[in-house]
Amino acid sequence: MTADLPANIQCWVNEYNHVGQRGLFLWRWCLYAVDLITLSTVEASLRKEVLEIKFLIGMYNCLVDDVADEGHNHALLHSLLKLHQGVIPEPASPDEIPVIQFTSKVWRAIWDRALRLPRFDEFKQLLAFDLKQLGNTIEHADLVYQIPELMSPQEHELYSAHGMMVTISASVDLMASPAFDRRELGALREMLWHAESMARIGNMISTWEREIDANDFSSGVFMEAIWRRALKPSDLSAANRNHLVQTIIECQIEEQFVGRWNRHRESIRALRDRLETIDMDDYVDRLDSLFDSELISHGRK
Repeated sequence: MTADLPANIQCWVNEYNHVGQRGLFLWRWCLYAVDLITLSTVEASLRKEVLEIKFLIGMYNCLVDDVADEGHNHALLHSLLKLHQGVIPEPASPDEIPVIQFTSKVWRAIWDRALRLPRFDEFKQLLAFDLKQLGNTIEHADLVYQIPELMSPQEHELYSAHGMMVTISASVDLMASPAFDRRELGALREMLWHAESMARIGNMISTWEREIDANDFSSGVFMEAIWRRALKPSDLSAANRNHLVQTIIECQIEEQFVGRWNRHRESIRALRDRLETIDMDDYVDRLDSLFDSELISHGRK
């Protein structure tokens, strides 16, 4: 993840640098990840276009997520989340204009490029739905920030996983997969739910310590500690960093999530007979590599 970014990706990062603070490591990792989880059915000649679309979705995710997590600008967040309705966000102040303009540009580029894929018409509703679910994930995390008592295992499981973009990425992949048998779509979505959960677990393990400093406690790591009554919502503050880290380590919460990751992995392997047009063994290997990359990048994203 130290190689130079392709020119068609680097130009977007250059523009992003005028409005955001994320470092180059994240963008290299993002491109690596969306490439890694690409379905085996994607036409080789379309792979470059597919990767750019998925990278742009990741950039959109970061732009909107940072408005919620870093700036805690709830009004701007809700305005940006209306892009999927075709609504042009209105700035409340001149300071908001650059991020609104760039986020809108990224959003348009996602759809302009997806439109050129051979099965766009067949799967465009699926992509639109998945992007709305991404918005729900971000909005729910923002609500938890405002109302920590809202935390519950059921809603966290329901809303959080979609933010890892595994399912969204697959919807883009399907648009570039002439050989995919759509009769397998239900089984594929079931598999993707498990894969998305695995990706979320890896992300939680690699980012929860950094998120303390940003006062972002929407991660399941903190929720698990609260459900166990090892922590209280009132404990969730960057000022309590040492106490939070010590409690989570002593409760072995990371180890518990690794156990869940393994159970999701076995559930995917059990679906192999229902997915004949996807190379399932290869996909599981790629999920293993994704998890390893999360552990290596601990605290850097």
